[in-house]
Amino acid sequence: MTTGYKRIEIPLSQLAMDVENARHKKVSSQPEVVEAITNADPGASKKTLKLISDIVSYGPNPSDSPIVAKIGKNDYKVLEGNRRITALKAIQNPDILPESLRKKVRELTKDFPPITAVECVLFDDIETAYHFIELKHLGENEGAGTVRWNTIQQDRHEMRRSGTSKNLMAIRLLEYVQDSPLVDSETKDAAEHDKYPITTLERILADTDFRHFIGITYDEGQLLFTLDETEAVKAINKIVRDLGEKKIKVGDVFNKELRLTYRQGFGVSGTPDQTKTNPTPTPPQNGSKTQNAKKSSASSKQSGGPSQYRKTLVPRGTTLPIQHADFTKHRQLFEEMKQLQMDREKGSGVKYFPIAASMMIRAFLELSTNAYLIKKKIPCPHTPTGKWENNQPLVTRVKHVLGLLDGGSQIKAGWKKPIDKMLSHKTSSGNPNTIHDFMHSQTAIPSPADLKVVWDQYYPYFSHLWSELK
Repeated sequence: MTTGYKRIEIPLSQLAMDVENARHKKVSSQPEVVEAITNADPGASKKTLKLISDIVSYGPNPSDSPIVAKIGKNDYKVLEGNRRITALKAIQNPDILPESLRKKVRELTKDFPPITAVECVLFDDIETAYHFIELKHLGENEGAGTVRWNTIQQDRHEMRRSGTSKNLMAIRLLEYVQDSPLVDSETKDAAEHDKYPITTLERILADTDFRHFIGITYDEGQLLFTLDETEAVKAINKIVRDLGEKKIKVGDVFNKELRLTYRQGFGVSGTPDQTKTNPTPTPPQNGSKTQNAKKSSASSKQSGGPSQYRKTLVPRGTTLPIQHADFTKHRQLFEEMKQLQMDREKGSGVKYFPIAASMMIRAFLELSTNAYLIKKKIPCPHTPTGKWENNQPLVTRVKHVLGLLDGGSQIKAGWKKPIDKMLSHKTSSGNPNTIHDFMHSQTAIPSPADLKVVWDQYYPYFSHLWSELK
């Protein structure tokens, strides 16, 4: 086991970029390193600006510290991370950059305080350092190095992060294939391939006529059947298997005419009976996870919290009876939460607000809970005076109010149990302490999808609470 390294914070002024960096030919000075990095290829300057913009937005990547070696009493050479150190030095002093970049960097960083020190990994032995650098840059190395995400894995990450994906229809269909007992084993095997052409499947499913032919549609990201499911599976089996076994490629379905030609060759075994229609599109009827997800979505619609595929924190049309004049602030906060965008809009900059959402959820939870305790004149069982002191944890207050809603003193109602469970688990994403940690963490950013779920879980609590305060 290697122990010849340590993590230390080093002043930026003591870090020297490597004049023998593998990204460019050998140079003889620090200004030449900057010139080489920002002009290494036709897109280098644009990449430099993108890196600087990302650092301004999120700070230096805490999961990827520069690797350094000592070259003097107080000086260090950057073995890995020269682009990042160049970016940090440029934020501190844009004049080190080529003239074409200076104005743009000044605009990007005008409100950003320069970072003066960086956490680095200092190696005693350069050869050992090179080993880890090679694991990062020289491919997978049979698994020892960084294994890049394939397209499907990238989409799964995007789903985890924002609740949606550019290949959402294809993801839902592949999930259905894996879960459904109606799909044959050959198709399931074809769908499991690590390099499954999910973007080509999405191209097919984006064609309205092709979806109609298959007998499927999508509602809020969920798969529904417009034909009898057993008929639709005929086409699903063929399409998924043809793509997985590489019998067809993107060039075979690139445009509508080619997709029509492909469809016409399905034969009797692969063509659904178009007469067996569902007047109202239905979810899978086979007990699959896809069906359960749709049931969950339908259930949450009834409670004011539809699926996580919506674009806002609070679902459109959600109402709370916050009517009393004493609660103007509470009503205003709720209305602002309904407008809070939770999806990253591609191509138009950052348009989503998960950090603000986490703070607003906690603020609304605390304001609503305190409003109930004060308006109802509920005594505190934990203090001699019976007053709710400021040091009483929010979890304690919410649990107490939860037990009182609907006139009950115990957590009995079905809608209460998930909330009580969330409050009882310290690491739950909806626990007030977890939300508090998000607010005060220097690096953690909550997931938009998780925050939508948190709102959906708390909605029955808010609904019952404010109904009793009318």
